[in-house]
Amino acid sequence: MTSEPSWSALHWIGSVAAWVTVALIPVQLVAFAIQPVALGEDAVGWFDFIRDSPWVAFVALDGLLVVDYMLLAAIMAALVAATWRVRPAWALLGIVTFAVAAPAFFASNPAAEMLELQGRYEVGNETERASAIQSAETLLVHSQGTTFHASYILGSFAGVFVSLAMLASTSFNRVGAWAGIVGNLLGFGLYVPKVGLVISALSGLVLVLWFVFVGRDLLRLARARPALSSR
Repeated sequence: MTSEPSWSALHWIGSVAAWVTVALIPVQLVAFAIQPVALGEDAVGWFDFIRDSPWVAFVALDGLLVVDYMLLAAIMAALVAATWRVRPAWALLGIVTFAVAAPAFFASNPAAEMLELQGRYEVGNETERASAIQSAETLLVHSQGTTFHASYILGSFAGVFVSLAMLASTSFNRVGAWAGIVGNLLGFGLYVPKVGLVISALSGLVLVLWFVFVGRDLLRLARARPALSSR
C-alpha cells in the first residue's frame, strides 16, 4: 500500500534527512571515543576540554544530537505520512510521543550553553569565573535529569511505534522495520546496571541499519509519486 501522491516532497525530505543522519553517526562515535573519561560532571574539566577542542567538546556534549532530532522530525513526519492509512493508531502514537520527546531533549541539552559559559570563564574575573562554574555544573546535572530521561524514553517509544506501523506496510522493508523496533527497545538497556552503556551503543548500531532502510524506502516512495499521479 502506498501513501498519497501529495506527500512526495515530504518523502524526499525524509529520505535525505535519514541519509544525513547516517553520515553524522560516525562523527559522533569518534567524538565519544576520544572524550576524556575523567571529565565526569566537573565544570572546569569541561571548560578546559572546550578550550582545547571546541568542536569535539560540542559533539561530546550531544550537540549533534540536536541536529539529529531536527532531522528526525522530518523522518518521523515522512514515515507517519507513508503509514497513516495502514496503521493510523501506531502512526499517531509515534508522532505524538516524538512531539513531546524532541522539545524535552532540546531543553535538557547543554552544548551551546556550555560553550557560552566557557567563553565567560576564560575572560571573566574571579567572581564571574565562579558564577560560570556554578552555572555549568547546574547545566551538566540538568542534562542528565528528569527532562533528559523523559525525552530519551519517549523518543525510544516513538521509534518503536512508527516502526510497528512500518512493519504493517508493504512500502517498507520488514528487516528495516524490525531494526527500528529492536534498536529502539535496546535503547532502554541504558538503564541496565554496569552494562547499560554497552547495550545503548549496540542500540545505536542497529538504528544505523534502520536509518539506511528508511532512507532507501522513502526515496523509492518519492520517486514513485510522479508515475502514480499520472495514472
